[in-house]
Amino acid sequence: MTSRQLEYFLTVARYLNFTRAAEALYVSQTAITRQIQVLEEEVGAQLFFRTKKQVQLTAAGQVFLTEARAILERTRSACRKAEAAAGGFSGRLKAGYIKGYEKTSFSNLLMTFHRENPGIRLELERGGADQLAQALESGSADLIFAPEYEGFLAGEEYGRLPLREYPLRAVVYSSHPFAQKAELRLEDLEGDELISRPPFRVYDCPDIENTFILISAEMGVCVLPEYATRHLTTARNLTVIPVTGQAPSRILAYWKKDQANPALARMLDCLRRFYRL
Repeated sequence: MTSRQLEYFLTVARYLNFTRAAEALYVSQTAITRQIQVLEEEVGAQLFFRTKKQVQLTAAGQVFLTEARAILERTRSACRKAEAAAGGFSGRLKAGYIKGYEKTSFSNLLMTFHRENPGIRLELERGGADQLAQALESGSADLIFAPEYEGFLAGEEYGRLPLREYPLRAVVYSSHPFAQKAELRLEDLEGDELISRPPFRVYDCPDIENTFILISAEMGVCVLPEYATRHLTTARNLTVIPVTGQAPSRILAYWKKDQANPALARMLDCLRRFYRL
């Protein structure tokens, strides 16, 4: 079993069409068909149902699909690590991230990047959107993770990679009249003191934790992306309520296109694989 056979199998499984798979891989359909046949012989099971009109994965093919993806990714990861070790690649990458984003799978991303690039020193900065934008502009950050909103780093000199979308959540104090509601619309909170609002920059507080303290003290409410409200409990006099009728918040990776740091290219490659972009 070869990595090429696995790649052929995964491509056919993606398109469920041998002709399109061959076009995507720039090889002949005959070559793909033959390699799939050899793979099926080695596996000892038929992986695809094939007729003149359609191609479908068999039950065995469905099981093999998950394992094949894992095997091929491990193989590629091993090659990258060996390449880094052989070449002695080292460097430094300075990354900034929006306050609250540490509650997502961000640390898993960083762990994946570090395992693949042990020679790259990763330096982190946590801040608000404006602070991160200034860091990117000044060169004190090579890459930032921040929300998307109108006018934010919109120039052609910036690269942007959408990563994930997060629904909105209202955070209110437990005695708030709406605390028992199953969901809210943004307009429902028009009479309240909004400590923060879309595009989710904290205006009245230097830190998101201070926002929650003010809400707990019944001094206002806020609307934030879901990731920023994770792990909040009523023990802190806080209630989290889904917000409907509003577009989700989207987190993007931003960088300057003229950035010459080779470690940045490795991080962008890691991002695309980690988030399956």
